[in-house]
Amino acid sequence: MRPEELRHLAALARLDLDPDEVPAFGRQMAEIVAFCGELEHFAAAEPGAGDVEAVEADDLPVAGLERSTVLDNVPRHAGGFMVVPRTRGES
Repeated sequence: MRPEELRHLAALARLDLDPDEVPAFGRQMAEIVAFCGELEHFAAAEPGAGDVEAVEADDLPVAGLERSTVLDNVPRHAGGFMVVPRTRGES
């Protein structure tokens, strides 16, 4: 995608991208589009096709992840919180 298309897509998603973030956003979008292309290899099944029974797990409370574990797995964090891109319209 061209940089102006990426900026337009970001605007639709209400993301404010710095000029230096556009190339990384482009790479991420290319990965998403490539993954969507891989989904075309799967045949669509008709609803209700096959003898598959829906199985649902019991809805039981479980312990969440430790904050440190979560923060160790995010790209950016500060003061114990995840840092995410600002969305348009926020101050």
